[in-house]
Amino acid sequence: MLHETYSAAANPEVFETSDLHVLFAGESQTATDHRLGPKVYDYFLLHFVEKGRGSFQTEFAYYSLSAGDCFLIQPDQLVSYASDKLEPWRYRWIAFAGDKAAELVHRAGFTPQLAAFSSGSTSAIPEMLESVLRVFRTRKPSSHPASLGYLHLIMAEAEEKLVRESALPTGESGVQRTVKQMIHYMSSQYAHPISIELMCSSLGYNRAYLSRIFKKTTGLSRSLTCSNYELINPVSCCERDLNCRLSKLPPPSA
Repeated sequence: MLHETYSAAANPEVFETSDLHVLFAGESQTATDHRLGPKVYDYFLLHFVEKGRGSFQTEFAYYSLSAGDCFLIQPDQLVSYASDKLEPWRYRWIAFAGDKAAELVHRAGFTPQLAAFSSGSTSAIPEMLESVLRVFRTRKPSSHPASLGYLHLIMAEAEEKLVRESALPTGESGVQRTVKQMIHYMSSQYAHPISIELMCSSLGYNRAYLSRIFKKTTGLSRSLTCSNYELINPVSCCERDLNCRLSKLPPPSA
């Protein structure tokens, strides 16, 4: 029979307002059929399932989760989650807030409709969550910047799973991000011969697709079948126009 455990620690630095800060972190081996909610939170709360099984329900979706899965509770949403009756889950969590917290979450690929992902058995997320808990227990002033570093690394892995592993970027925001990555790649390699194949491989998409979204988003008539000079030259000459076009695109739908 599993023994129920609970451990948590708060950030020793207290912030009334900030761009981004971690509130607390914790870990628990839950009891059989342990339930929380329905309730509404006023901060972001990310869980990583280490062992066992459970369920997570938002206003938009229901998830059956197991070891290696992550789920994100977003502010002002009615949610509930529960451990399995036969295999109650053990999980770790991190809570964060701030003016730029929503931007960080959105960039990672989370949406109200997509609040969970599978990180796999080789994920570094549980170790990073344990590290946040450990630094908070030291009560040192350095705990705050350290926790932010771990939070960014966690969100970077989430982005890898939610965005880069998709066959194609979903929605307007994914297309915009990819085109900006193309422009940055071409600009940074201006002084060197560019291999279009290497750029496509680096971004993870095929040549035809990148050519299509580049032309559609920027309005330039050049495609990725042009020579290096023809490809780079309009980008460097029209950089301001490209940024202007990208900034005027409608915001992504929720």
